[in-house]
Amino acid sequence: MAGLTVTDKTPGLLAQITAQKDGAAPAPRVLTPRIKVNPDRFGVIVRARTLPQVGLEEYQKAARFLADAWRCRTAPAGW
Repeated sequence: MAGLTVTDKTPGLLAQITAQKDGAAPAPRVLTPRIKVNPDRFGVIVRARTLPQVGLEEYQKAARFLADAWRCRTAPAGW
């Protein structure tokens, strides 16, 4: 909901192999970034991999919403 996902319309390898020739086309895949969370003495540090079309700027725009969802406070600017 924060706009950090990407829809990949190209079917994956398994979907290509198992698809029927006369059947419906495989559904597009929704790619979500992988995150790694480490505890810190001030809270948590979240590291996330970026996706095509989802970079640092998109994470900065969504930071407030992610902090609310994870029940965290955001760090002040300049930390």
